Amino acid sequence: MVTVKSPANGSQNTSPVNYIASASSPDCAAGIAAMRIYSQPEAITYTVDADQLNVNVNFMEGSYSTVVQAWDNCGNVGKTTVDITVKGDTLPPPKFLYSTQYSAGKVAGYYFNYQNGALFPIGQQPVWAHWGPSRIASDSGGYRLYVANQGSHDVSAYFIDRNYGYLNPVPGANFPTAGWSTDIAVHPSNHFIYVTTSDDDQSLPLSSNGVTALALQSDGSLAPVPGSPYITSGEEFALAIDPSGKYLYTTGVANDSAYTGVIDGYSIDQTTGALTPLPGSPFPIVPAKCQNCFPQEVFYDMAIDPSGKFLIGPGWENGVIYVYKIDSATGALTNVAGSPFIDGEPCSPGCPGYGPISVTVSANDRFVFVQNELISEVMSYKLDSSSGTLTLEEGNYGPYNSFSLSEDCIRADPSGTLVFALGYDTSTQQGALMGWMVDQSNGSLAPVTGAPFADNIDLKYLGDGFAITR
Repeated sequence: MVTVKSPANGSQNTSPVNYIASASSPDCAAGIAAMRIYSQPEAITYTVDADQLNVNVNFMEGSYSTVVQAWDNCGNVGKTTVDITVKGDTLPPPKFLYSTQYSAGKVAGYYFNYQNGALFPIGQQPVWAHWGPSRIASDSGGYRLYVANQGSHDVSAYFIDRNYGYLNPVPGANFPTAGWSTDIAVHPSNHFIYVTTSDDDQSLPLSSNGVTALALQSDGSLAPVPGSPYITSGEEFALAIDPSGKYLYTTGVANDSAYTGVIDGYSIDQTTGALTPLPGSPFPIVPAKCQNCFPQEVFYDMAIDPSGKFLIGPGWENGVIYVYKIDSATGALTNVAGSPFIDGEPCSPGCPGYGPISVTVSANDRFVFVQNELISEVMSYKLDSSSGTLTLEEGNYGPYNSFSLSEDCIRADPSGTLVFALGYDTSTQQGALMGWMVDQSNGSLAPVTGAPFADNIDLKYLGDGFAITR
């Protein structure tokens, strides 16, 4: 028997639609094997090996006769039909995903099945970026794509064809940066693009450590913001912009001789895009305390939650997650109560967690997902939207099939329904993308149908970064 709590049969909904259902089989002592949602006949949207589900499904406007089905371990099948009408949306579904091919100097594009998250290559072959394309970002509307090229110290910029996802270079591309690029982000206004840089390739001067700021021109090209680049005394690894567009944060080290982690904070001039250091910046990253903890900590990735209240950083050295409260008036950072949080379970009495390397927050502000380098797993946490406290959800993470999380990039989609991570398919010996649908009750993850997906069309190059666009 399948009982559907949400949505109600005959109901009108906005997208994404929340499905809550359970199944039972009194005549089968072995219990339920799996449950599945069909958005239309033979269209598999979600499958979970459990007797209950709570998941958001993306729908375009229209009428649907959906089915929630279950199988028990005795060979019996039960199902319930739920007719719904969908009008409008609250969070935009994903439309395209773009992944960089570092060694090839190219960018590959994929089209989303917006309901179940499956990926399909767009008709265009991977396009040329420049040497060593790494991190990648799009504007909020999904009209432009920006790629930070490490080897050539510049940014590639493209117009995105909204129908087919094809990429077309903007006039004048590529656009110089101060040095070896490590991360890239677009201002919420879409008028400014920021790139963190470092002197990591050894041939660059110390003045390459900092932030390059670029302003969008009327023809789509990019021009330096007055005062750019903004130099810091140490290498920069990642950046994040708060949703209001008032503040920008970068993470790196205090200087090249002392590997002490810091967060540099800036206010953003809303007219020019210029950066001004915040009072108290740089903010020190105070390492976790334990028997075998390292005396320093750095972040290689950062995320700010959609409400703009909290900045979250994965502490790779000591296996913990740091959460800071953002002062909305000043941009200052303060530790939330309980931070840093152990990543997973302690690996020994004197050692915290598992080497977190990348972090992302769901678009509905409910969950934090952390990629762990040392054990190739994803940890899911509930995020308390008031206090910033993280609560680990047990038993909802792990590698799938032959997928290994060998890269350092995990990202949530704009609808709050999906999470993707870069990695490696050991069966094909090639780069791959793993996708999961998110259980909305606890943040647990179920593999997207067909995942892992080849990270490029010709299967020759491992990816280094990706961006999901609406």
